[in-house]
Amino acid sequence: MTRGTDAIGPNDAACFQGKCCGEDERRVFQHKAHTSAGFTDTYNVTNLVYAERYGSVTRAISREKELKKWRREKKVALIEAVNPKWRDLSYGWYDRYRPDGKTS
Repeated sequence: MTRGTDAIGPNDAACFQGKCCGEDERRVFQHKAHTSAGFTDTYNVTNLVYAERYGSVTRAISREKELKKWRREKKVALIEAVNPKWRDLSYGWYDRYRPDGKTS
């Protein structure tokens, strides 16, 4: 399915809303590894705390644009409705990878 939108936190000072993406693990890893300079690197927001999925890219982009217009308080309420402790939803995704690049 197509990735709709995500929020990467939990830094209180910053909350990043990601772009529509079909490669969840790769995109979250890029944030965690700070592979490029930008908002998430500057503010160290690396945890996936909310995500939505859509079967249609058009619907995913529409929802992304809708959420981008929301005030921070409304976005926080949305996240906390499903993830009140702001736990990293990607926890454990990379456990199967070893430093030598082979999977376990």
